[in-house]
Amino acid sequence: MVKRGIWKEKEYVPTSEDKFQAQQETIEGYENWKDLTAKQIEEKIEDDWELEDDDYMKEYREKRMAELKQKAEQHKFDFGMIEINKQEYEWHVKNMPPDTLGVILMYQDYVLESRLLREILEALAQKHKTRKFMKIVATKCVENFEDVDVPCLLFYKNGELYDQIAGTKCREIFGGKRMTLNTVEYVLAKEKKFLEMEFEDDPRDSLKTFNAFIHKKKAFLGKNED
Repeated sequence: MVKRGIWKEKEYVPTSEDKFQAQQETIEGYENWKDLTAKQIEEKIEDDWELEDDDYMKEYREKRMAELKQKAEQHKFDFGMIEINKQEYEWHVKNMPPDTLGVILMYQDYVLESRLLREILEALAQKHKTRKFMKIVATKCVENFEDVDVPCLLFYKNGELYDQIAGTKCREIFGGKRMTLNTVEYVLAKEKKFLEMEFEDDPRDSLKTFNAFIHKKKAFLGKNED
């Protein structure tokens, strides 16, 4: 009947579910743009003229541009992690730019985990320049500060202490003697909300697997020491 022209085949009309699925696929595609610069976003739009008329793209573009502008306006600490003394402590905390996040590490280099954390934070300070990284020898800040309480991290914003972590908990949360730049970065971003980063997996999971293997090996060999 259709071939004879008596009536036309009914056109397919997308259901609400079809439209929702298409929208989700579009959103997922744009999520891959979150690490692009403003120039890269403009170049992608120029390469695909259909994006100019995409309502979601217009909204996403405006939002992303605003985020990039805000990030560009943030104060940059180009000098890396700085060593401070007891007399300078309050000044450095009180004179950070508004809404800037800062962290102070109280450390002792003869404590292994404390030295490792200091070295990693020094590297992160070069990478995350919108954050203020500071360090001070624990006993030069607080007389008779006990080694069991290092390393100690103190987090500040607008001149106020908003979080802290010290001693055993501080050492363990970053991965102990096997902490890496990735494990420290993960904790500072996901658990302490100090850095703005996204992670697919917790890098500490690989350490747990490795530690489990070591313990099984030592148990097999009849050794209990670390």
